[in-house]
Amino acid sequence: MKLFVVRHGSTDAHAQGLRQGPGTPLGEKGRLQAKTVAEKFRGLSIDKLYSSDMVRTMQTADAISEVLGLSITVHPQAHELLKNPILNGIERANTEYQQFEIESKANELNPNWKFKSEGESSREVMARAEFVLSDFSSNHPEDNIVLVSHNIFMSYLAALVCLPKDAPYDIFNFFRRTLNSANCSIMQFDYDKKLNKWTLMGFNLSEPR
Repeated sequence: MKLFVVRHGSTDAHAQGLRQGPGTPLGEKGRLQAKTVAEKFRGLSIDKLYSSDMVRTMQTADAISEVLGLSITVHPQAHELLKNPILNGIERANTEYQQFEIESKANELNPNWKFKSEGESSREVMARAEFVLSDFSSNHPEDNIVLVSHNIFMSYLAALVCLPKDAPYDIFNFFRRTLNSANCSIMQFDYDKKLNKWTLMGFNLSEPR
């Protein structure tokens, strides 16, 4: 199996320094990025197209769907880390957001931390990423899949694949933070059914390999 994980296109909200939420749409630049990356898959043998349920990923997946002629299947576990809803849509200069940044840094080695006890913890995102990898390897061991997802979630997928299962959380957290995917870049994984093993083949790719 080949798994191509595409980060969604850029949004005006992010460019304007606002916190993105589940309903944040692509901006004009993001829509062009989506069309560009979609063309990279033209002519490839892709069996399934998945997307997180957030608006910006679904819009990116729409462009890929048009090129591949595949319908989009929403994967409910592939969405971005859900932060406390009070942060959605606020400016990064906002006092509330500044407090979040301070507390987030202070708790970066606590996998169970949530800002004001709401949203998702790192541990919960890790569990979702593990589920997605297990789901694909169990149900699509020989298929080629495109999944449209998010930067943070993609970093969890990569860390789970690249690091030992018993890696300390501080190592896991440090490693995943080094993996920042550009908008509409591709993170590619291969899965070997015989070995039951995932391999990260590349990230920030401009086209599938």
